[in-house]
Amino acid sequence: EALLNNDRIQRLQNAMSTYYKAAVTLKIDIAMPSNKTPDEWAEDIRQKKLVRATAILHADPVVVSLKQRFNAVIDPESIKPKL
Repeated sequence: EALLNNDRIQRLQNAMSTYYKAAVTLKIDIAMPSNKTPDEWAEDIRQKKLVRATAILHADPVVVSLKQRFNAVIDPESIKPKL
Protein backbone atom coordinates (compact mmCIF):
# COMPACT_ATOMS: atom_id res chain seq x y z
CA GLU A 1 0.00 0.00 0.00
CA ALA A 2 2.81 2.40 0.88
CA LEU A 3 4.46 1.76 -2.49
CA LEU A 4 1.30 2.40 -4.45
CA ASN A 5 0.65 5.95 -5.59
CA ASN A 6 -0.94 7.68 -8.56
CA ASP A 7 2.41 8.18 -10.33
CA ARG A 8 3.18 4.47 -10.22
CA ILE A 9 -0.30 3.52 -11.33
CA GLN A 10 -0.02 5.94 -14.26
CA ARG A 11 3.42 4.59 -15.24
CA LEU A 12 2.17 1.01 -15.12
CA GLN A 13 -0.93 1.95 -17.09
CA ASN A 14 1.20 3.70 -19.74
CA ALA A 15 3.58 0.74 -19.99
CA MET A 16 0.70 -1.70 -20.43
CA SER A 17 -0.96 0.56 -23.01
CA THR A 18 2.30 0.69 -24.97
CA TYR A 19 2.79 -3.07 -24.74
CA TYR A 20 -0.76 -3.95 -25.78
CA LYS A 21 -0.98 -1.06 -28.30
CA ALA A 22 -4.36 -0.17 -26.83
CA ALA A 23 -5.65 2.06 -24.08
CA VAL A 24 -5.48 0.33 -20.73
CA THR A 25 -7.18 1.57 -17.60
CA LEU A 26 -6.11 0.06 -14.30
CA LYS A 27 -8.28 -0.26 -11.24
CA ILE A 28 -6.30 -1.44 -8.23
CA ASP A 29 -8.11 -2.52 -5.08
CA ILE A 30 -6.11 -3.12 -1.95
CA ALA A 31 -7.58 -5.75 0.30
CA MET A 32 -6.41 -7.70 3.29
CA PRO A 33 -5.46 -11.25 2.31
CA SER A 34 -7.89 -13.86 3.54
CA ASN A 35 -5.07 -16.33 4.06
CA LYS A 36 -1.56 -16.04 5.42
CA THR A 37 1.03 -14.37 3.26
CA PRO A 38 4.14 -16.34 2.24
CA ASP A 39 6.14 -14.39 4.83
CA GLU A 40 3.64 -15.28 7.54
CA TRP A 41 3.84 -18.96 6.56
CA ALA A 42 7.65 -18.83 6.64
CA GLU A 43 7.61 -17.16 10.07
CA ASP A 44 5.24 -19.82 11.41
CA ILE A 45 7.57 -22.54 10.13
CA ARG A 46 10.60 -20.80 11.68
CA GLN A 47 8.81 -20.53 15.02
CA LYS A 48 7.80 -24.21 14.98
CA LYS A 49 11.38 -25.22 14.21
CA LEU A 50 12.63 -23.02 17.04
CA VAL A 51 10.19 -24.56 19.51
CA ARG A 52 11.20 -28.06 18.39
CA ALA A 53 14.93 -27.29 18.55
CA THR A 54 14.51 -25.81 22.03
CA ALA A 55 12.65 -28.89 23.27
CA ILE A 56 15.25 -31.24 21.78
CA LEU A 57 18.09 -29.24 23.32
CA HIS A 58 16.52 -29.17 26.78
CA ALA A 59 15.86 -32.93 26.61
CA ASP A 60 19.37 -33.85 25.48
CA PRO A 61 21.02 -35.96 28.23
CA VAL A 62 24.41 -34.26 27.81
CA VAL A 63 22.83 -30.82 28.06
CA VAL A 64 20.80 -31.88 31.10
CA SER A 65 23.97 -33.21 32.75
CA LEU A 66 25.92 -30.02 32.05
CA LYS A 67 23.08 -27.88 33.35
CA GLN A 68 22.94 -29.89 36.57
CA ARG A 69 26.69 -30.16 37.10
CA PHE A 70 27.51 -26.49 36.46
CA ASN A 71 24.17 -24.93 37.37
CA ALA A 72 24.08 -23.71 33.78
CA VAL A 73 21.28 -22.13 31.81
CA ILE A 74 20.71 -22.04 28.09
CA ASP A 75 20.56 -18.63 26.49
CA PRO A 76 17.33 -18.80 24.43
CA GLU A 77 18.78 -16.31 21.92
CA SER A 78 21.61 -18.74 21.15
CA ILE A 79 19.30 -21.46 19.85
CA LYS A 80 19.34 -21.48 16.06
CA PRO A 81 17.40 -24.30 14.40
CA LYS A 82 18.42 -25.62 11.01
CA LEU A 83 16.38 -23.88 8.35
